[in-house]
Amino acid sequence: MVILFRGSDGRGRDVWPQVEQDLARLLSTRVFPGLKTVAGYKQLLRPDGQPDAAACQAAAHAIVHSTDLKDGIKEFGRREMPKVQEWSKPICRAHKNNPNGLWWFDEELVQRWGRNYPPGTPNRKQQILESIRPMLAVCNDWNDFTNLVVLRPKPSIPVITGQGQYKPIYSAKDARHAAFSNVLYIGGYTQCFVPFVNPDDIAPYMF
Repeated sequence: MVILFRGSDGRGRDVWPQVEQDLARLLSTRVFPGLKTVAGYKQLLRPDGQPDAAACQAAAHAIVHSTDLKDGIKEFGRREMPKVQEWSKPICRAHKNNPNGLWWFDEELVQRWGRNYPPGTPNRKQQILESIRPMLAVCNDWNDFTNLVVLRPKPSIPVITGQGQYKPIYSAKDARHAAFSNVLYIGGYTQCFVPFVNPDDIAPYMF
């Protein structure tokens, strides 16, 4: 994994303009071969296959200003600030029916809990996934955490990483929210926001 750009000067300034600038620079100076079949990424390339700087800038602006991104990552996390990375390690996603979503996390977290629940542990898969949920702060009504997939970049992809926000155990849209509004998943683990996902690089995770 190569960290290319960091999204803050460490002095409490708004980090998102810097993240936008860093993402535009990454998209306009790198070609990601494994994403050339992804419609959203193809739009950033000229007919000769090289990045279109204006298209990359517009895409970076739209991505960084998306509600999804800012709702999921702390702007001034105590452990880490948002940053743009060229990512090459396997990342995972727990899901119910959308394996190609935006939010992912480092496979290392699954491996860590896998050591706590070694092969042969009853309900091992679900034990691991339910241990991960609070660290990622995924509301119960968003995702039943029954499936896990892994994305193996070929060879790398652009991502934005940062410290995950805390969330209520039931989102504000769920009828159970009021009864549990003071009960939170603490979050805080590194989240990977992946704006361009190639479904061909995704496979079920083998526990």
